[in-house]
Amino acid sequence: MVIPLQYEEVYSFHDGLALVNQAGKYGFIDKQGKGLTFLEYDWIDKPNEGLARVMKGGKYGFINTQGKEVIPLLYHDAYNFSDGLARVMQNNKYGFINKQGNVIIPLQYDNAFDFNKGLARVYQYDGKYGFINKQGAVIVPIEYDYAWEFSESLAMVRKGEKYGFINTQGNVVAPLQYDDAISFNEGLAIVEKNNKYGFINKQGSVVIPIQYARVSSFNGGLSKVRKRNGKFGLINKQGEEVLSLQYNEIESFSDGLAKIYKDGKYGFVNKQGEIVIPLKYDKADNFSEGLAIVQSGNKYGFINKQEKVVIPFQYDGARNFSEGLALVKKGNTRGFINQKDEMIIPLEYEIVFNFEGELAKVYKNGKYGFINKQGELVVPLQYDQIGSRFNQNLGEVKVKKDGKWGSINKQGKIITPIKYDFFYRFEDGLAWVENDHKAGFINPQYEVIIPLQYDKGWYFSEGLAKAKKDGKWGFINKQGETVIPFQYDDAVNFCEGLADVKKDGKWGFINKRGELVIPYQYDFAWNFRQGLAIVLQNEETFYINQQGKIVNKIMRNANLKF
Repeated sequence: MVIPLQYEEVYSFHDGLALVNQAGKYGFIDKQGKGLTFLEYDWIDKPNEGLARVMKGGKYGFINTQGKEVIPLLYHDAYNFSDGLARVMQNNKYGFINKQGNVIIPLQYDNAFDFNKGLARVYQYDGKYGFINKQGAVIVPIEYDYAWEFSESLAMVRKGEKYGFINTQGNVVAPLQYDDAISFNEGLAIVEKNNKYGFINKQGSVVIPIQYARVSSFNGGLSKVRKRNGKFGLINKQGEEVLSLQYNEIESFSDGLAKIYKDGKYGFVNKQGEIVIPLKYDKADNFSEGLAIVQSGNKYGFINKQEKVVIPFQYDGARNFSEGLALVKKGNTRGFINQKDEMIIPLEYEIVFNFEGELAKVYKNGKYGFINKQGELVVPLQYDQIGSRFNQNLGEVKVKKDGKWGSINKQGKIITPIKYDFFYRFEDGLAWVENDHKAGFINPQYEVIIPLQYDKGWYFSEGLAKAKKDGKWGFINKQGETVIPFQYDDAVNFCEGLADVKKDGKWGFINKRGELVIPYQYDFAWNFRQGLAIVLQNEETFYINQQGKIVNKIMRNANLKF
């Protein structure tokens, strides 16, 4: 045992250090188990560009990989270093610091985004976006209603209801004349006019006519397109039809072939548009590990890319091969075969899940357990329910037996005693549990860290967890202190510094101080991701930024999945 079993949570080693959690405090250890930060922080992020974000008492700073605090904890929010600078926030204003903690770009913007290839998006409360360089000089004027990240050296921008593209010098290369657009991919960008879609190149010229009802971004030199007749086909970057627009559906390429569907039958096409497997099967799935499941009549089998039947049509159900094994069904029982159609795990289980690593969840006679790839029962069939997957950091999965929840490891050993009415897996060093209709939090030593006093709990995110008391939701920290009072009809955990909360039938957003930053006005709202959140209002769906300004409506007709 190189490092004793003493921590509640351990993450993988990165650059010689592992993040650990003990008693709700975080720190780093080296490969000899020596603690470098003495577990003094409420939260630590993984190191990035040699420094790691830390948080204590609601303030953020940075430590180096030796555990030394190199940038004091004085910011209300901070983000990882990118291109040598880190975005920080204080008193709702954003700027950038270097690795010595010096303010390089003053905290003057109402929002900012990380540097990417020397440029960063910034936002002012007059509702305008632009780009600055690492010296703080404005390179792209702060005049756009929204600006997206650069993709292939061009950024999509919007003024009013029109979209176009600019280069890294701020020059407009595609005029702001389109009703919608999607960023460049493989040298071309999707543009929309009057509910029709086409493609432009990096000089702003329309190279594929704006004529399609739906299109996909190019993938491997091909785009899936649809016209008003509802039929799909494939085009190349010259706009030529590689596969004519006559199919009811075309799937993504897998193992070099794409599944196609027409008039109730399935077949496969290659990237040259050649139908290599005729449309004659009643059902089919994508190729995986060189074989594809196909159905003929009421039976399933497997074919190779030359359409040779490798595994005969004898099964009532099947799933794709993964790591050399495929799940098959006969009657009401399931097992696993290899690519020689040899039965590796007998057809004896009523329900079988795909392998995750070395184990697969199985069900028989009303009980769940786990088998390995040799078909051996590693965890006996004794549980009424088992969670969806093992926790990667702790190696445990929640289980239910005789009406109570706990957790086990991959050897079947009980980790969390099976005594709770409900148990949610460990996240951020704590697990939410319920008994007698009350929720609280325990650590991996099963000690109650936050008493079971809440009507409902949830997992921790960004140092806070939502909890429900007396019919209302609020937020607590890891010491069980109420940080944001219980006043909301519903709530979602924090993400990117904001949480969506509901009052009187409408959703809005609050910050970690409980201040309402986006008013209650939405019928539904989702978390922020990369500075944007999806919201629903009056049956219309929008993207909004962190100031609540509508960025654009959701593009419903494109981009096609391909």
